[in-house]
Order: sequence, then C-alpha cells, then structure tokens
Amino acid sequence: MTAHTASEARTAALKAARAKDSNNKRRAALAAVEALERAGTLVTFTNVATTAGVSSWLVHANGIRDHVEAARRRQADHGITTAVAAGPGGRHPVTPAGLRTDLAIALEQIKALRAERDRLTKRLRLTWAPRSTGPTEVP
Repeated sequence: MTAHTASEARTAALKAARAKDSNNKRRAALAAVEALERAGTLVTFTNVATTAGVSSWLVHANGIRDHVEAARRRQADHGITTAVAAGPGGRHPVTPAGLRTDLAIALEQIKALRAERDRLTKRLRLTWAPRSTGPTEVP
C-alpha cells in the first residue's frame, strides 16, 4: 500500500465516521422532538438541543427545523404555548412580562459590569503607565 492510498483510506474512514456521527445526532434530535411532545413539554429549539445533547445549530438545520416547527404548531393547536410552559427548574410559568423583567435586570447588570470593567481598565492603565522620572540607567 502506498502512502497516497493509505492517506485516501484514512480520509474515507474519517468521512464515514463523521457521517455516522451526524446521522446519530440527527436521530437523537428527532427522538427528542417526539419525546418532548409526548411528555407535553414545550418543544423549543433549545429544549430539543438540550434533550438530545446536540448543538443548537443542528436543531436549526434543514430537516430537523421542519420537525421542531411542526411539533410547535401541533402544541399551539392544543393550547400549549410559551405562556404555560414551565420556567427554569419547572417552578414558575414563563410569561412575556416575566421575560421583560428578566431582560431589564440583565441589561442593568450588563451596564454595571461595563462600568466596573471601564473603572478597572482605567486603574490598570494608571498603575502600569510608564513613569517619567528622568533618564534611566541601563545596568
């Protein structure tokens, strides 16, 4: 076997492994859609990705997105919407007003963190700024 043939064989094996992994992840995402819908849990792209253990990018990919959207339509037809979905930890319902409140709190936190970052950056610049104390001697 020549080096070129060995390289082609390794490449083919890697492609086959990648295709198998991709198919397994797609099957897991589709199974997650069915499981969430069967359990009466709100079908969202995030819930599907989390349940299946796949990236959120995958659940937005062609083929999977269609199934998620179809499940969401079926749930909407049965009155299951974001307004009755359980929030984090399943304790409280998620409502638009609650989401707006969460967003306002997050924006205030971001504002405070940016101010702190700017203050620390300024302090760091002042601490490490070169000091002009006259000519320096080279040892």
